[in-house]
Amino acid sequence: MLPEGFRAMAGTLPGLDTDAFLAAMETAPSVGIRLNPLKPVASFPWAGYSDVQPVEWCAEGARLPERPVFTLNPLLHAGAFYVQDPSSMIYAPLTEKALSLLPPEVGAAPYVLDMCASPGGKTSAMMSRLPREAVVVANEYVAQRIGALRENMAKWGWSRLLVCNSDSADFANAGELFDIIAVDAPCSGEGMMRKDEDARAQWSPSLVEQCSALQREILANAVKALRPGGVLIYSTCTFNLDEDERNAAYIVSDLGLEPVDSGLSGIGGILPQLEGDIPALRFMPHATDGEGLFAAIFRKPGESPAHEIRRASSLDGRKDKKGKKVAKDDGKRSAIPLPEVGKWLEDESGWRLFPDRSGTLLEALPGAASPLNDSLSPFVRIVGRGITAAELKGKEWAPASELVLSCAWRRDVFPYTELSEEEALRYLRREALALEDVPKGYVTVGYRGVPLGLVKNIGKRANNLYPSRWKIKFL
Repeated sequence: MLPEGFRAMAGTLPGLDTDAFLAAMETAPSVGIRLNPLKPVASFPWAGYSDVQPVEWCAEGARLPERPVFTLNPLLHAGAFYVQDPSSMIYAPLTEKALSLLPPEVGAAPYVLDMCASPGGKTSAMMSRLPREAVVVANEYVAQRIGALRENMAKWGWSRLLVCNSDSADFANAGELFDIIAVDAPCSGEGMMRKDEDARAQWSPSLVEQCSALQREILANAVKALRPGGVLIYSTCTFNLDEDERNAAYIVSDLGLEPVDSGLSGIGGILPQLEGDIPALRFMPHATDGEGLFAAIFRKPGESPAHEIRRASSLDGRKDKKGKKVAKDDGKRSAIPLPEVGKWLEDESGWRLFPDRSGTLLEALPGAASPLNDSLSPFVRIVGRGITAAELKGKEWAPASELVLSCAWRRDVFPYTELSEEEALRYLRREALALEDVPKGYVTVGYRGVPLGLVKNIGKRANNLYPSRWKIKFL
């Protein structure tokens, strides 16, 4: 049952067919998937699902007639597609529009921040349109949501990546660093009411007021982190004017940004703004096949030059925050195999190695992302850098299974073997496999031509190296 206060609010939205809108809010939610252009699936254009309909504003997206058990599709775990509401896929064309507003030399290798990123759907939608040279920062303020964000980012495969767990004010303190910033702000969740009972239960006028104030605080910090000439994408999953059009007006009147017409209104039933003259997009369930969403795009006045990309000189000449070489041998375990790590990865711009907080995983960051990492490190809590490349096994370092999920992994390093669907699900449950006609040692296993992870083949069986924190526990 929709809250009475929400129904009353809907009646105040100008120009809205309130009866049609409220009736649509009681219907079933949409189901969508979006393919990963970095991981094309061999002869399997829609990830194994039939009777799909295209998403009008996103070429990689499709609607499904009903919600299947996605856990049973190994391609989801391989990062070949992402389960996402069709409305949220608007971030793909909005990113394309943002790039077109940047000077070509900046747009060729932009610094991009998703300030409210978890679980990673909008970040990955942006990645589908960004040039491979872009450096992406995926930030999430709520620590409990970091695990899902890191998993989804690792499976998507982007290597020039920093995952952060910081307040928006920390980015403001770091200064004007980013060319594109997305703020999909914490909101009252009105657009989620079709599929989330909690969104219905928690809604109140006071929550709307609290969220609107928080959104303005985040937006003010985002503008401070945006370079002159940079582009801000603002979105909420709400319908009320305070969190939507009136915050868009605040971005222009108080924060000094210029509104931009995305040119996407009308596509697939997307409605324009309901109040004022600042161009915006409204996804309303009686007009568009998707959940509720508001989005608008803005440009910060001025111009900034392209980023100066610094190359890392080597893998092993770097130090951590305590001044210790990351490759230091503590005498109790073998030294990190720096030359080997270099052989596993594309030598696109050199790599820097960072041990994680536990000391059991080794992350590799492309040199092109190094300047941004160094600029943010004094201000922002960075919890993930680039690719998890190696894992400590006893006293020896071994390639991490996450390595082969990255698009920067060199595919000629380990032999590849194709798994059946049954074998792939066994692998994802972290069970041992018996592989025939496969050489001993580290082997990449995959499904439909897309890598799932690594095993270590020892002859009669293959040790499963799939990360235990990701394994399927129930089918």
